[in-house]
Amino acid sequence: MHSKQKGNIGVAATVLALQKQGLSVFSELGDYSRIDLIAECNGSLKSIQVKYAKNDKGKINLPLRKSGPNGYRYTYKVSDIDWFAIYDPKTENVYWVKSDEALSHRNGFTLRTDKPKNNQSKNINLAENYTIDRFLRDYTRNTCDGEEIVQTTTSDDGSQK
Repeated sequence: MHSKQKGNIGVAATVLALQKQGLSVFSELGDYSRIDLIAECNGSLKSIQVKYAKNDKGKINLPLRKSGPNGYRYTYKVSDIDWFAIYDPKTENVYWVKSDEALSHRNGFTLRTDKPKNNQSKNINLAENYTIDRFLRDYTRNTCDGEEIVQTTTSDDGSQK
């Protein structure tokens, strides 16, 4: 499958996930910006870069670079976008990672769909902690249907506080 087709599938899955939550979604015309989608809820806008990322042996690697024809390469910066939406074709899930969290890792950002066999938890990003609920918590004022959201944090062991 061509990489543009994969990207379209990832964007479609992301739009579906956002609209199921009642958010308005806007997309760019063409393929020139670093932003794929913008989600709006009660006047709050979040810019999103969508990535189609293969699940390989329980790991999903988030590419932090964009490349194109004629040797074009670009490494994302925190100021470019608010969120990465990562589409996993194996599970058909979309995972949500804030750009500052992903880009704080110089060598790339990896989500684990399978827990490590050695039960390591430190520096492990379990995909189950990166669901759309995480994205929705960023709208701290309220959700699109008017219900209040409780802001939570996740500890190093993955439990919520």
